[in-house]
Amino acid sequence: GVRSAWGGREEHRFPRERENTPGDGEHELWLNEGKLRWKPVHSLHLQAGREIWSWGPSMFWSPSNPFYLATGKNNPQRELPGRDMVRASWMPADNVALTLANNFASGHPRDPEPLQRKLSLLKLDLNNNEASGSLIASRREGELWRFGGYGQWTASDALLLYADASYGKRTDLL
Repeated sequence: GVRSAWGGREEHRFPRERENTPGDGEHELWLNEGKLRWKPVHSLHLQAGREIWSWGPSMFWSPSNPFYLATGKNNPQRELPGRDMVRASWMPADNVALTLANNFASGHPRDPEPLQRKLSLLKLDLNNNEASGSLIASRREGELWRFGGYGQWTASDALLLYADASYGKRTDLL
């Protein structure tokens, strides 16, 4: 069947040049996350909507993620903006997933990230009880392909090893 999930936010901003009095300011309401997900067959998921798609164990930066370099984990006051995208995920086994996605728009006009151009992505996820990882190939409109990946291994109850990296040109870091 079709599943849906929605999350929004309301914000009230006061003009900076005046004292904050009741009735002043402006209200803004936007949808930061919302999606429709359809599972036409057991191993295939089709999804469309606005979402925050992050992955990997990185705490501050996630170089493998072409949507969000900053993970948002180190600053709980900053809400990452959702991105408008469609994706298809095929899961031929419990521990393997192949996802094709297209990010066709930025989610909010006041997005703190630089102006986002359309982006296509192919992602391979592998996991088991002790380790997980992904290989990612992405291409932003007008740019060259970018390749990334992350891996995580739970060596023991006290030791977790992880890496997150990418190769390619990121114009939004300039």
